[in-house]
Amino acid sequence: MNNLLKRALGIVYVVETETAIEIRGVKAQSLARDIMKLWTSKRVERYMFYQIEGKFISFPKFFAPDVHYILMQVHNYKNAYTSKSVIRSALKELEENTWLKNITEEKPDILDLSVAIPKFKKTPLPHQMKFFEAFNYRLPRYGLLGYLLSAGAGTGKTFTGLVLAEALKADTVLMVVPKNAVYRVWAAHLKDEYKTPQDAWVIADGQPYKGQRFIVAHFEALDKARAVVAGKGGLTVVILDESHNLNQTESLRTQIFIDLCNSLRNKYVLWSSGTPIKALGSEAIPLIKTIDPMFTKDVEERFKKIFAGDSSRALDILRNRLGMLSYRVESSAVVDNKTSSKEIRVKVPGGDRFTLDAIRIEMQKFITERLKFYRDNRKTYSKSYDECLAVFEKAYIKTSEQAKSFKVYKQYVAMIAKGFDPKNMANEARYCNSYERGTIIPNLPDNLKKDFRAAKSVVKYPELKVLGEALGGVLGKKRVECQLEMIKGTDFKGIIEKAAKKTIVFSSYVPVTNAIAEHVKAEGFKPVLVHAQVDSTLPALVGQFEKSPDANPLVATFQSLSTAVPLIMANTTIFTNVPFRDHELVQAKARTNRLGQDTEVDYFFTYLDTGNKPNISTRSQEILQWSREQVGAILGQDYSGEVTPDLLTTVESIQDHLDDDMDRALNHRVVIPQDDVVPEEEYA
Repeated sequence: MNNLLKRALGIVYVVETETAIEIRGVKAQSLARDIMKLWTSKRVERYMFYQIEGKFISFPKFFAPDVHYILMQVHNYKNAYTSKSVIRSALKELEENTWLKNITEEKPDILDLSVAIPKFKKTPLPHQMKFFEAFNYRLPRYGLLGYLLSAGAGTGKTFTGLVLAEALKADTVLMVVPKNAVYRVWAAHLKDEYKTPQDAWVIADGQPYKGQRFIVAHFEALDKARAVVAGKGGLTVVILDESHNLNQTESLRTQIFIDLCNSLRNKYVLWSSGTPIKALGSEAIPLIKTIDPMFTKDVEERFKKIFAGDSSRALDILRNRLGMLSYRVESSAVVDNKTSSKEIRVKVPGGDRFTLDAIRIEMQKFITERLKFYRDNRKTYSKSYDECLAVFEKAYIKTSEQAKSFKVYKQYVAMIAKGFDPKNMANEARYCNSYERGTIIPNLPDNLKKDFRAAKSVVKYPELKVLGEALGGVLGKKRVECQLEMIKGTDFKGIIEKAAKKTIVFSSYVPVTNAIAEHVKAEGFKPVLVHAQVDSTLPALVGQFEKSPDANPLVATFQSLSTAVPLIMANTTIFTNVPFRDHELVQAKARTNRLGQDTEVDYFFTYLDTGNKPNISTRSQEILQWSREQVGAILGQDYSGEVTPDLLTTVESIQDHLDDDMDRALNHRVVIPQDDVVPEEEYA
């Protein structure tokens, strides 16, 4: 029966075009009402669909699995307005007459494990074999060019990635990894895991490329990696280790990685992380951009508007989609070490100065003074900004395309400067920030770059600039001061001496790690200190901690050592503060709790004790709980606990709207004091 006759008879049918799918014969208004009832949000209807009216529905081809899922939920909803028989017909049409039919068809294998496994000293474990099976099944049927291995730390992701590359018969294997994992993890695995040790070009060595099959690049060397692989033929397999580090679409290194992947004509991309989503649904965008050809720019913008917020609305749709793009392995399924956790409450003299009430007063005073300063000096900053733009325009604008982009930038700045609305101007703010970072600043003389960075935020949104300064300059400093005071009341010596093996101490702050190292040194220990200022020698430092009997404890920041590096020579970890993202805590704990650990693992958490008064130490736990709730909603994990409204108004919820200098100030990721809370819906 042709479609014209079906339409005349009111029969449900589907039409697939090059970019869209149309469903005819479904009462659109009824379906829209059902979507609203089930997800209590207009976002799904407004942005997932091109059109919902009459008896006609259309949407981008990319969203076919999501629409299928929506229709299934509506069908199972007892009080649905849409006819269940109509829904069943629509589902059948989608499954038989769109690209979704590929899911049930036979496809040739893309993996050859019979060639891969004999190259290695050990055989993959059952969970690794199941991953290969899922990869081999899913990719050809869903039209994907990559996959996410969402496996807990310590479950053998490095070995899994190498076996996968061999099973795909890769001509080139590019491993993009954290700097601290270049040698101790990836270069070591290439020599230790293969029966015949493999040579690799390690970009960090600074040696010229000599055509090696294996390339190891850390996140900061992506430009060099891109230049090398861009001209290579054959199949390139890209393995992204600790992929959560490239979750932010707007970051420069994420953009470079996306460009690198999308420049390869023949490729597979493996994203690999124990904590793939930190908190927000929009973090899945870089993954999808590199592995799904149907994820166009238009689809990306729609996806952002549906899933970018920190609300749980519609996240079950995203969770269903991520299930098609990923294979998950819980650490507990592989690592069964016994663990224990203990909280240590620390009193300090004058501890009330670290309560939220005391800090709120200080914050309000700081904000008032800084706002007055920028208002009084706005003309000076505006003049500096205009002078920088004039120099940039004269030096850079040569083509009509460049002139067009610059005109858009100026229009957006003028719009934002009149009154920044984060809810309705988010895209304009992102464009401006990206244009400033990637185009204006690199093309300014060195003597003007600092002036431009100082002026641009004052011109666009002085209130947010002040907020960033307050969060970094007041709250950030108070957090460090609080941690420094707590060192004196923490029994590091007792914990270290009672540990069955060696001890690790984690903090978010470099000054705190320095102070702890001096403190335990005075108590007779020989600490090994690891943070950003010494991470170029990380392999040597970790080697010293492992091999020297006297080297203990290892004192590190979360940023420098919470991922990638196995530390099973230790079984005890002291956390002087709880990190603000759950993935950081999960990763840090997994340094000791992983395959190969042969001793019970102990964790100690220190908190400031101010009685019943909330303080900047105890409040960290609540922010962590918010992060857990968001990750749970996206990945389907069950985290218990209440999330209070003020926790939803975190720095993360506005961070996307701020530019570089403010981003750095906001890295402390603290909760805005209650009196300054902006309603969560304003940043939805």
